[in-house]
Amino acid sequence: MAVNGDRQEKADPTPDDSGAKRDLLFINYGVENYGLAQWLTFKLLTAGYYVWWDQLRLLGGESYPVEIDQAIKKRTFRMLSVLSRATMNKEHPLKERTSAAAVAKVLEVTDFIIPLRAEGFGADELNWKLSDATWIDFSENWAHGLRRLINKLEKIGAPKDPAAAQNLINAWYSSSTPKSMKPEQIWTNILEVLEVPEVIYRVQALGVNGRLTGPGLKTASGTGSLSCRLPQAQKW
Repeated sequence: MAVNGDRQEKADPTPDDSGAKRDLLFINYGVENYGLAQWLTFKLLTAGYYVWWDQLRLLGGESYPVEIDQAIKKRTFRMLSVLSRATMNKEHPLKERTSAAAVAKVLEVTDFIIPLRAEGFGADELNWKLSDATWIDFSENWAHGLRRLINKLEKIGAPKDPAAAQNLINAWYSSSTPKSMKPEQIWTNILEVLEVPEVIYRVQALGVNGRLTGPGLKTASGTGSLSCRLPQAQKW
């Protein structure tokens, strides 16, 4: 499947509701921000939101809009626009935002496009269509950005469809993780405890700047040696 930067659909800026339910969060992004777009999509799906992401459109089932134009004009509740310097004025993401801006004007929804700042650019670098929008910052910490985004979605009453969202997750997993009937080796640090020991020893490694060193191990100060100390036994 092609990612965002390779899409060729032409966005018609004329909105057309036709009585359709607006229940989608549309992910607008460029291929340079694929990682954040994918992460955000599955976080929102896990939270129960129904998300339109171009990598899911072949998996969504009968009611899931396949075409970008149809999704924006008929089904999108809000467009989440992942912005970076590389994608801010890129052709296809820009076409999607142009289409969304036309829908926003007809619906009279001022925050129809929610900018998500993927890197630390300034407000003066935004184009005029987004210059008045308040972005949500993902540039320093994705988890913090997600928390602020979900707070925003809750405040504006973004619809949820946990069952449909779960179906998309299941479809993605089934298509991207083919089953293979063969033995698999599992590495684990979980050991069976037959009995609780009377004494437990805590071993603390001594090294360079807190780093474990050993014979033949290269460190900032050269080759080190392994040493450790055993404190007094601590009984449970």
